[in-house]
Amino acid sequence: MAEYLTYNKLKEKIPEYLNRYDDTVINNIPFFIMLAERRISRDFKILGTKRFINGTLINGENLIAKPNRWLKTSSFAISVPAQYIEDTYTLEPLFDREITFCQLYWPNVQVLDKPEYYADFEYDQWYIVPTPDKKYNYTSSYFEVPVLIDESNSNNFYTDELPDLLLYGCLTEACGFLKDITLESKWGTRYAKSLEAAMAQNQSLVVDAQNRRGS
Repeated sequence: MAEYLTYNKLKEKIPEYLNRYDDTVINNIPFFIMLAERRISRDFKILGTKRFINGTLINGENLIAKPNRWLKTSSFAISVPAQYIEDTYTLEPLFDREITFCQLYWPNVQVLDKPEYYADFEYDQWYIVPTPDKKYNYTSSYFEVPVLIDESNSNNFYTDELPDLLLYGCLTEACGFLKDITLESKWGTRYAKSLEAAMAQNQSLVVDAQNRRGS
C-alpha cells in the first residue's frame, strides 16, 4: 500500500527522526510545521503554487486588494482596445516598480490616465499609476502560499509533491528551536539538497511548458 504524507503522519514522524518525545518537542510540532511551510514558500516559487486572477480596475482608484495567500506577483496586465481593429482588445503589461518610484512618477493621484506601472503596497495591496481613467479589465499571475496543513486540512501541495522537503524543513526548524547546532546543520543540508533537486525538476517543467507553447 502506497504511503502518503499527511499532517498527522508528519506529527508522528518528526519525534521519530529527532528521537525526542518530550513535551517541549510534541507541543511545538505545529509551530515547526508552520515555519517549514513558510520557509518553502519563500525559498521556492513553483508551478503548483502559481495562480491567475482577473478583475476590473476602478476608475479613479489606484489601490487594488491582492488575493488571499498572495506571496509574489509574477505579472500584471490591463486590457486595452487594439489599434485599427474595432471591438478587439489586447493585454498591455504594467511594469513592476518600487513604491517610491510610483509615488514620484505620479505624485498627484487625483489626476487620471492609462496605468503604466504597479508596485507592492504593504502586503495586501497593489499600487497602480497613473490612477486609472477607465474601468480597465486586468489579469495578474502570482505565487501563493498553499493552504497550510493542520488538523482540519491534512494535505496540500507540499505534502503531495514535496514530502521530503517539508519533512527536512520541519526537522531543521525543530533543531534550531532546540539549539542543536549539529543536527540543525545535518537536516539543513538535506533540506538544501532536496530544494535544489525540486528546483531543477520545476525548471524542467517550465522549459517543457514553454516548448509546448512554442510548438
